[in-house]
Amino acid sequence: MNRYLVRQAITKLKEIERELETLSSNHEKENMVYRVGARFIIDGHEYILAQVDYLQCALINLDDGNRYSKPVRVGKPTAITEKELNDIVNDVGAVVEFLEKGE
Repeated sequence: MNRYLVRQAITKLKEIERELETLSSNHEKENMVYRVGARFIIDGHEYILAQVDYLQCALINLDDGNRYSKPVRVGKPTAITEKELNDIVNDVGAVVEFLEKGE
């Protein structure tokens, strides 16, 4: 009887551990922050996340200097959230590849 209860407890603990790892991974992704200077690849072109005005950021194409979209107001240019980055990209179908953090 005790072995059965111990096995059940171990199985349940392993399930809880997997759930916590999944939640933690999702939480980290949702709370990932970027900063001005971060670089991305979108549709085969390299962009840099730039502060273009007070609390306004945009992605700038490194080949031709054009903006990817209109500037977006952010809470803090040194801690841009995933949601703010999505607002800056403003393109549901775009495949955004993160290259490196800004400095």
